[in-house]
Amino acid sequence: MDEHNIDPMEAILPFHKAPGNYSEGLLTVKSNLYGLRLPETKPKIYRYYIEIKIATAELTEGSPSEASSNIGEDSRHSGENGNGNGHGSNESGEENGNGNTTNGVTHDSNGSSDAESPKEVRISGLINLTKARIRGDASVIYRRACFRKVWNEMLARNGEVFPGDKHRYYFDLEQTVYALDALNFIDSERTVGKRIIMETGPNFFPEAVKVDVTLKRAGHVVLGKYDPGVNLDLTAINNEMMQFLEIVTSQAALFNPDEHIVFAAGKSYLLAPEHYTFTKQDIVDLPEGTYVGLGSHKSVRYVEGPRGRMYNNAAVLVESKKTPFHSPQSLADKAYLLGIVDDECRPKRQYDSKHFNKCLAGLYVLNALSNGNRNGNGDMTFREPFYKVHGIDLTLTPETHRFNFRHDGEEQFVSVLEYYRDYKQVELQFPHSPLVLIKIGAFKTARTLHFPMEMLIVVDNQRVTTEKQSNELISKLIRACAIPPSKMAEQIGKHVKALQLSDPISPFLQQAQISVISRPLTVNARLLAHPTILYEHDMAQQVNNRGSWDVKVNTHFIIPASCNSWAVTYITDGSGQHFFNNQMNTLRELTNQMSTLANSRGMKLAAPLDIRQIPNTFEALDGRFKVLKQHNVEFAFFVTYERVKNMHDNMKLLECQYEIVTQDLNSKTMDNVVGKRQRLTLENVLMKTNMKLGGLNHSIRIDRQEFQQLLNPRTLYIGFGMNHPAGGMLSLPTTAPELEEAAKKRAAEEKKTEEQKKYLKKPIGPPPPPPSVVGLAANDGVHPFEFTGDYVYQPARRDEKVAILSRSRDESRPLLQDVVETIITRFQKNRKFLPEKIVIYRNGCSEGQFANVLVYEVPLIKAAMKNMGCNDTKLTFIVPNKLHSMRLYPAEIDPNAVKAPEQNIKPGFVVDTGVVHPTMDEFYLCSHTTLQGTAKVPRYTVIFTDDKDLTADHVQEMTYALAYGHQIVRSPTSIPSPVYIAGHYAERGRKVVNAFMSTDTTYNEIHEYYRGHIQRTNNVDRYAAWKQDISEEQQAKINLFNSKITLHNHETLRRRRINA
Repeated sequence: MDEHNIDPMEAILPFHKAPGNYSEGLLTVKSNLYGLRLPETKPKIYRYYIEIKIATAELTEGSPSEASSNIGEDSRHSGENGNGNGHGSNESGEENGNGNTTNGVTHDSNGSSDAESPKEVRISGLINLTKARIRGDASVIYRRACFRKVWNEMLARNGEVFPGDKHRYYFDLEQTVYALDALNFIDSERTVGKRIIMETGPNFFPEAVKVDVTLKRAGHVVLGKYDPGVNLDLTAINNEMMQFLEIVTSQAALFNPDEHIVFAAGKSYLLAPEHYTFTKQDIVDLPEGTYVGLGSHKSVRYVEGPRGRMYNNAAVLVESKKTPFHSPQSLADKAYLLGIVDDECRPKRQYDSKHFNKCLAGLYVLNALSNGNRNGNGDMTFREPFYKVHGIDLTLTPETHRFNFRHDGEEQFVSVLEYYRDYKQVELQFPHSPLVLIKIGAFKTARTLHFPMEMLIVVDNQRVTTEKQSNELISKLIRACAIPPSKMAEQIGKHVKALQLSDPISPFLQQAQISVISRPLTVNARLLAHPTILYEHDMAQQVNNRGSWDVKVNTHFIIPASCNSWAVTYITDGSGQHFFNNQMNTLRELTNQMSTLANSRGMKLAAPLDIRQIPNTFEALDGRFKVLKQHNVEFAFFVTYERVKNMHDNMKLLECQYEIVTQDLNSKTMDNVVGKRQRLTLENVLMKTNMKLGGLNHSIRIDRQEFQQLLNPRTLYIGFGMNHPAGGMLSLPTTAPELEEAAKKRAAEEKKTEEQKKYLKKPIGPPPPPPSVVGLAANDGVHPFEFTGDYVYQPARRDEKVAILSRSRDESRPLLQDVVETIITRFQKNRKFLPEKIVIYRNGCSEGQFANVLVYEVPLIKAAMKNMGCNDTKLTFIVPNKLHSMRLYPAEIDPNAVKAPEQNIKPGFVVDTGVVHPTMDEFYLCSHTTLQGTAKVPRYTVIFTDDKDLTADHVQEMTYALAYGHQIVRSPTSIPSPVYIAGHYAERGRKVVNAFMSTDTTYNEIHEYYRGHIQRTNNVDRYAAWKQDISEEQQAKINLFNSKITLHNHETLRRRRINA
């Protein structure tokens, strides 16, 4: 921003507007928000940081200058040729043993330089469990169990440090401790830390020597009614009180491991749901060796409360959750249930190693010959007792793979099958199964073990990650999670009891004098005015109470499209000509029905030029596009056989490259239209076709006079959506691809001299991940409700849109400034005037990112407006959010209502009091009909506006009306059309870039150049070169994407809603 002379803005939110007044009806709604009563005495709560370390060697006396750790000790168990007791892949943080002890028990650490120095010790092999990086659910759960064991033991042994009731001390099982009383270090306030060294024993980490715990003072918080966490100045917010309330309300779950499994961010699951009156009907069986875990997501939030504006209350939010977990079973059984092996555990031919790894890699597993621990006696160890699956080798089996190992001092060379039979007395049932690859050891000395699938057991309490969820599993999970409001309220109440937030209340809360109001907060929702839907010649259609509307026969689209040159292509799975011949009549009938309906809607859709079939290969698809381009076909209509899953992304890439608009229809949908005469489905198909051909289905009007100007042609609406690569907003991965090659060459490397080893090429980091995609949409066309869009690329997992956008060698400027100036230019060209108001809906933004948006994004938008001459144009910036935990549903539900739409809040109801934030200008607005389950009503926050005339009523009515502009179905969307459409453009950009990276030669040349360039770097500069080149490589690829596969240079496609 400095390079472009743009000053950041202060991170100050606008003042909370007065609630809206307009209403066409009221509805009392219930929330899942439970108020917290805090003590009137405003007690001081003391905060500490805790470090837990394990000593793996004896403590010896020594001076401070001699204190050191036994660096280099590998905390990872090596195993024995694939049969040892396995564990995960945590990194240990080794510490020097500098610290204080008296008689090996405890001693205070004083912050003053002239304090009397006690007798020092040296601790060898000290492993810092607190700082060790862990990944994966199994590791998180096991680490929490270790910390819980240490904490309970420490409280029991050190009553002089932790006097009184043990429920007065709160530990998040990570690194934060709160205490109602100052810990008994020594009397001096200058004491900043306490070190506690505990002896191990048969029931307390027997494989270790000592457990070393350090507690350090970290301040305090006053538990009162008002808190600095509520502030318009986002830089002045202090969330200490909220953090304490989060931890104290989590203690019952954290310290009841027989009932709860707790993950981060307040997510916990019940181990025995039946204890809280959940029934078998609540626990749904899932396919592929998975099951549904019943749990909750608890969080603490500040809200106005029942007394409304100017009041600030803390409340706990409890949301019911259902999540798929991997069942504890052998990996062989898991693979069979996934359908990737036959009943003899042989790999099915249609699946390659990439598919096997997608299904199984990353799972944590136990050695079937171990009993879940390393020391063999069932006691917990500080080292994880499980392995992480690195991959599956389809070329090796227990029968064919042979290895060397020593037995009774003699070298043996046996197969895996022989090893288990002769040395472990286990006869393998599946000698032809693929072998599982397990990597163990430290990074530089990692080695690979090969396990039979049947000898590994999937560790329990592992959630099924998104990439491992098949369509079948997702479909069943959606049905399992579709809980109507009446049952949702009942289940939330059960989770409140399970968390001991009420009846009975947790002793941790009792000691802190905190109580939870037993009934959830209820508020009034107001019904806004429904918009009117307009078709050609201003033919009006009224919206019903479910947000939908009917269209009479022969009602024309407001802008009907025409197409004289289109073709139909059927993509098969290779079933042959006979199969296609059977589908030909269905395809012809579909096109006939489309043409007939198109004519009744005012469209001019000629008969298709031809109908052809192609196999599901990229080459065949590319060849089809070439033929269509040669014949000047403007619209390519595809019907894809329902079992073909690999062609859609490639189709959208070729659409961009050949500039031929495409529409992809599943063959099952075609059968429903033709065979089952589903006219509404056909209507939806045709509405999408009209949009793709440049038409517009309907417009919107607000009949209430006070709101009519909200949708006037001089207002520009812009939506932004985000799509991040798999894994979300994370840092770069830490496993190097070159590690595979390095492992293979290890034997040769060990023979080299020390001088030669100085110049060996070490494994380097991976290439940069795929980019993040910014989708955008705006009503910058001739018609005020013609929303078109585009997508651009920026560095991966960055949410703020401040990246530099380079569309050519001579043009580069901030991404956000570029796209806003482009949209305003297009708006002025089509409307012949500049916008008087600009309203931006920006998705994919949490409350924690509001400051970055205000500081960086708003100034870039204002700079773009200034450059375009919009000096007097008013700007409003609104953030919609569907990823919150608030649930709102009618307080009184008709007992005869069975279906979800009858039980949920109807479209048009808004809530802007009680459950909203005390200072942030926010409201909850339901604009859609919930077809199943309980509605997730979006929350909207106005984080910037300089339009003083914009009232709460205006913002809410405008937001609601814009939900009717999507055009593809005759019902509103859950969020306004600009941001909803922008999200779909972001998804389109992801599909296109995925296909581009796997097929484009220029991209592969850039990739290979930077991989080779780093390989040529000498050993000394290798890491520095990687850091520099990884940045250059990422930017080079992003520049390529933005110049070749966005719609910026494809105006024909950009003017049409190709993402429809």
